[in-house]
Amino acid sequence: MDSHIARVSQAAQSHKNPSPLLADGFDITMQEPVVWKYPDGHDAPIANFASQQNWLRTLSAMSVITGDARYEQQATDHTDYFLKHYVDDNRGLFYCGGHRFINLDTLGSEGPESKAMVRELKHHLPYYSLLHRVDAEKTLNYLQGFWNAHVED
Repeated sequence: MDSHIARVSQAAQSHKNPSPLLADGFDITMQEPVVWKYPDGHDAPIANFASQQNWLRTLSAMSVITGDARYEQQATDHTDYFLKHYVDDNRGLFYCGGHRFINLDTLGSEGPESKAMVRELKHHLPYYSLLHRVDAEKTLNYLQGFWNAHVED
């Protein structure tokens, strides 16, 4: 499992703009992040924090199983970077979800034009305990912002 984590951690990183963020997938032959292909022809390597919650759970579990804290540290670094750079200041919502992601090469928030970068949660299940350990205040703001933006009556 350690070699799998190392391979994913290396191959899913941007070669143009390194950060703790990882691509949602990578080409196993080329060892490069997969890209979203827009209708106009440009590409964007996708890092969707919402889709990566089970990866973060895997890293945390590996620390518990092996006693090696570096896996938990990797999950913490990834989460901390995301929370510092990709949270809406006004509403506390995260720049991720069904139609919104981070372009690994530009580190900018993107999404399909037809969806106007709509933020959605859909089937994503946030790793709340890690989010809370990394930044309790932003986690609370997210929960309140999500409730206010999506729950009615």
